[in-house]
Amino acid sequence: KGRLQSSRLFRIRFLKNVLEYSRFAIVVPNKIAKLAVTRNRVRRQIREILRVNYGIIQEGYDIVFYVQKDAIGKPYEELKEQVFFILKKSDLVK
Repeated sequence: KGRLQSSRLFRIRFLKNVLEYSRFAIVVPNKIAKLAVTRNRVRRQIREILRVNYGIIQEGYDIVFYVQKDAIGKPYEELKEQVFFILKKSDLVK
């Protein structure tokens, strides 16, 4: 359920919840990156981007990030740009 939005590096699915805060999940499939080290690195980078900028993200949403193959090995700044691009596109930024 929920709405779907896509960008070059991510797809997100988001749905309004009844909580006063937003929750996030980050999915990096085995098919995209075979090594757990690689999957966890991307997951940690996205989690840090969301943590640092939590104050400007709309409250009350469940947001799931699906990482695309192109995101593997990208620098932090490029991931940050794409996270903000897709959040703005979805109207999830205050």
